[in-house]
Amino acid sequence: MAQYSHRDNLFQCKAPLFDEDHEPGVLARERGIYRCKVCGEEIVANERNPLPPGDDHMHENGEPIVWQLLVFAQGFDREDRSYLDDDPEAWIDESEGIVEEVDRHQACKWAISKEFSAMFKAGVDKGWSEAEVLAAITDSADIATLGHGHASEVETLLNNIARKAAENSKG
Repeated sequence: MAQYSHRDNLFQCKAPLFDEDHEPGVLARERGIYRCKVCGEEIVANERNPLPPGDDHMHENGEPIVWQLLVFAQGFDREDRSYLDDDPEAWIDESEGIVEEVDRHQACKWAISKEFSAMFKAGVDKGWSEAEVLAAITDSADIATLGHGHASEVETLLNNIARKAAENSKG
């Protein structure tokens, strides 16, 4: 079973891509951890690389390997993943023990991730380094925060999220 140490680094969702079965040897749709539905064997696969073949491991009962995505590794610089937006409600974090601000914060980050990725890619495609693009995005966000008069509200929200995430990672 996949394990993790810091809960705030994961986002639980019910997106349909986690329910899809994959045959051995097919190209992985996403990079992440795949689990054999028959025996629980787990492997790490890169996007667009083949999943392990049918003889990767054998089952005593003779059943064929059936891979299922268990954990999907999402990078901020990924290309369009609009097929993930089929059911926005599926991406709402339903785990227990996380305060409302963290749930809303994670859901909001997911909701804008496609546009953020496009903005990031556009800057890099125009010749700026990743660091320059990230600095410009951060500076623009700071200017928007001040310009809209929400600096203290944003600071309070971020402090609450950081505090609760730290509490949750302790146990």
